[in-house]
Amino acid sequence: MDAESLNVLLQFYSSNTANEANLWMMYVAATIACAGYGVTSNTLTSIKMAVAASIGFLAFAYGQFTMVNEAIFLRELLVVNLAPAKSSPIGPFITELSVRGLTIQGAIKTHAVVDACVVFLIMYRPVAELLKVYLERRKVMPTSLIDK
Repeated sequence: MDAESLNVLLQFYSSNTANEANLWMMYVAATIACAGYGVTSNTLTSIKMAVAASIGFLAFAYGQFTMVNEAIFLRELLVVNLAPAKSSPIGPFITELSVRGLTIQGAIKTHAVVDACVVFLIMYRPVAELLKVYLERRKVMPTSLIDK
C-alpha cells in the first residue's frame, strides 16, 4: 500500500471515529435529558404523555443506533482495508486499530439496557399514579359484595 492511500485511509478512519464518538455523546446527552425529565417533571403524570415521551425517546434512540451501526460498519471496513499496511513500519499501530472500538453487539447491549432504564424512568410516575388510583378505588368498594 502506497503512502498516499494509507494517509487517505487513516484520515477517513480518524474522521469516522470522531463521528462515532459524537454520535455517542449526542445519545448520552439526550438520554440524561429524557431520564431527568422523567424523574423531575411534575407535568409527566398522564400515561398518554409518558407513552408519547417514551415513543419519542425510543425513536431517537433507534435513529442514533442506525447511525452508530453505520459508523461501526465503516470503521470495520476501514480496518480491513488497512490490513495490507500491517507489514509496514506502522504495522503495530494498524493492528491496534483493528482491536479497538465498540462492536455492533456492544452497541445493541448498551442501547437495550440504557433505553429500558430511560423508559422506566419516564413511565414510573404515571404508572405509579394509575396504580395508586386503582388501589384507592379498590378500598372504596365494599369487600362484602365481592365475597358473595
